[in-house]
Amino acid sequence: MNKWRVTALVTALLILIIGVWAQNKAPLVLKQTIPVPGLTKEGDFDHLTMDLQGQRLFVAGEDNSVVEILDLGAGKLVHTITDVKAPHSMVYRAI
Repeated sequence: MNKWRVTALVTALLILIIGVWAQNKAPLVLKQTIPVPGLTKEGDFDHLTMDLQGQRLFVAGEDNSVVEILDLGAGKLVHTITDVKAPHSMVYRAI
């Protein structure tokens, strides 16, 4: 029975330590904002995909029927794919 108590105590301490450690992590921090001019409708941009090697972010503007391509290294909009009906669920494949 004594061995069981020691195991339970060690387990409880580990859970407590892990819980405290998880709460001490810093929150997300805004690194940059990139303006996207020319949008005609307000809407959400909740469908994204990333080109890690090229440091580009593809953002689906569903309400505007566009896919915006942002260069994260340069911090600017580099291209807009227009006339895309309700773009979402994107994937980037390098050639």
